[in-house]
This record gives sequence, structure tokens and C-alpha cells, in this order.
Amino acid sequence: MIGKTPVGGHQLRRKWVTANPDLNKKRNAEQAYRRVARLGDGWMTTFKSPEDVQTSLAMIREYAREMGHELKPDFEVAIYHNINVDQDRDRAFAEAKRFLDSYYSVNYRQDMLKLWVAAGSPAQCVQSLQRYVDAKVAGRSPHITLRPHGGFER
Repeated sequence: MIGKTPVGGHQLRRKWVTANPDLNKKRNAEQAYRRVARLGDGWMTTFKSPEDVQTSLAMIREYAREMGHELKPDFEVAIYHNINVDQDRDRAFAEAKRFLDSYYSVNYRQDMLKLWVAAGSPAQCVQSLQRYVDAKVAGRSPHITLRPHGGFER
């Protein structure tokens, strides 16, 4: 994704490359991460554990080195994640699943949702997201883009 970010009345051009391959399919991961290493100022991903984000970023860095350059110091990592706050964690996941299945016309497996949704009480949601903050990808905490849904009347 190539976008323009407004800053102080100016447009900054950033090259964000999205790549979210299945790490179990080595060829897919290699092609996608080489594209990020070659073209990206940043990388946005989803459906990955904090450990998978770190592993993927290490692969991207290695591919950049193979191409004869290092990732820029301001290379950014963003994680797209969902959040559903409800004191009943099972109900929060069920509500998130209904929403996401309907929105994307997909029947998401529970293991995928566990990687993609912070659900439960406020404390449980913070704990889930804190794992990404603590991972310190790229030497700092990643950006986390949240899509809130459900539970707002509670």
C-alpha cells in the first residue's frame, strides 16, 4: 500500500507493503517478505503472534541484506488487530467471530481468531495487546491498529 500521510499541511509519501504469508509455506513467505525488503518503508501484518512477528521481521531484514541494503532506521511495523471488550471472554470471542465472519464472508477458525482478536475484560484485552508491545519489534513497540466491535453498550 502506498499512501500519503498528512503532517502539518504537507503530504508525506510512505511505502507500506502489506505481507501476511503463511509461514508454513516457505515459498509464499519468501516472495512476500522479499517484496517488503525491496519496496517497503514499513510492514503491516495480521494473524501473527508476537513471536511470529519477530521471526518475520528477521526474515525481512535478512532479505534486505541479501539485496545489499539494511532496512531504514525508521522502518515501521504495524499490526492490524481486533478488540471486543466483554467481561465474559467466551461471549466476546463469539461476538467477534460473528462480526468478522459476516464482515469478511469467511468462517474463521478459533485458532485464527485467537491471533487476531483481543477479547474479554479490559484487563484481558490489555494483557493480550501488551504481548505485542513487549515484543519490541524493530527495537521499539509496533503500531497496533485496532478495529473495535461489539460490547459498547455494556
